[in-house]
Amino acid sequence: MRTIHCALIVAALVASAPAIARDRLGNKAIQAGDYNKAERIIVSERRFNPDMPELMLNLAYVYRHTNRASEARVLYREVLSEPAVMLDTAAPAASVSSHAVARAALDDTSLASR
Repeated sequence: MRTIHCALIVAALVASAPAIARDRLGNKAIQAGDYNKAERIIVSERRFNPDMPELMLNLAYVYRHTNRASEARVLYREVLSEPAVMLDTAAPAASVSSHAVARAALDDTSLASR
């Protein structure tokens, strides 16, 4: 259930981004399931905005979907080490904390460190 919840939060964030930001955040590539392209876009953008939670969350999402759970955990913890940022979602007038997304992902049993 947590996996679905976390994926839905990320999907809502991806769908809500403005068209211009969508390309910089790798959202189109994520939606298309092109994780290699998404990673290239996000890594490139992080050179200019290394602490931007949207980028960290999207890159962590890519890592999760390319069997790199340990790298995803590092990014989720990095998000939690920064001040919380409210992120818009696809739901009208809804937003979610960057910390809530990161915590939900870290609580996900598929990411739990063993």
